[in-house]
Amino acid sequence: MLQLVNDKPFIICSISLGTNVVAEMLTGAIEPNGLILAGPCLSGDGFGLDKMMLPGADLSAVFAENVPEESVLLYASAASSSGYKKDLDCFIKDYHSVQGTFRSSLFANIAMGNYSDQVAIIQQVKYPVCIVFGEDENVVNTHYLDAAPIKLWNNTIYKIPSASHLANIDAPGRLINCCLLLLQKYFKIIGYG
Repeated sequence: MLQLVNDKPFIICSISLGTNVVAEMLTGAIEPNGLILAGPCLSGDGFGLDKMMLPGADLSAVFAENVPEESVLLYASAASSSGYKKDLDCFIKDYHSVQGTFRSSLFANIAMGNYSDQVAIIQQVKYPVCIVFGEDENVVNTHYLDAAPIKLWNNTIYKIPSASHLANIDAPGRLINCCLLLLQKYFKIIGYG
């Protein structure tokens, strides 16, 4: 990552489990100038799976290999409300491109508690964080971070209309607009606009 940014200012936008990866990265030498967390799944003291996940959300396809295709389709329909066949086909293709035991290893690490207090890590960043959920979220409770001690962009957790967990699929234009607004404000702050 450090080679990619080459000491230039940068903002990270992450989605779903990617928000966990980004939070863990922040414990190292990575210091972005802004964060956009879409459909975040951040864990922390008082912010466990019991508060994070919606009742009835079936995550078997997320945390195991060789699940029945029916489970993959069930998760795809919960995570995205797109309804377009091409979006579903792209999701399924991406899902099956994950090789090895990544999913079960991820679950094993979560079960053993091999992760940081990600909410506390995000709380420590020096700038407001843009948190975005799909308004029609079917996987994560969109209110579970309401009481989190995170400095929020415009003191708001944003909800994107007509989007579920994967707003990048359901409402890519609206998610990009969030990113552009953050970038525009950031570049004004550092004197580029």
